[in-house]
Amino acid sequence: MLDTNWQKLYEAAILEINPDKVVTLIEAAERAIVEHESRPDVTQLERRKLADARSMLKSLSRITSQGKQAASEASQPRRQRLG
Repeated sequence: MLDTNWQKLYEAAILEINPDKVVTLIEAAERAIVEHESRPDVTQLERRKLADARSMLKSLSRITSQGKQAASEASQPRRQRLG
């Protein structure tokens, strides 16, 4: 696996606009980050970059989840209040 694989997957996740695809890309990027972190030659600078990327992916995942939930709620018929 290339050293830059996690970066390519990270960029793909960040740039993806399809919420169904972004979830898969986030998971792939997170796996690649974990794999890269386990290498013995990872520098402190790289570890900070990996931690930043992981944090951004977590935020993106949360935003995507909220967006999907809002879209689902918007597609549901509204219930009228009986009063």
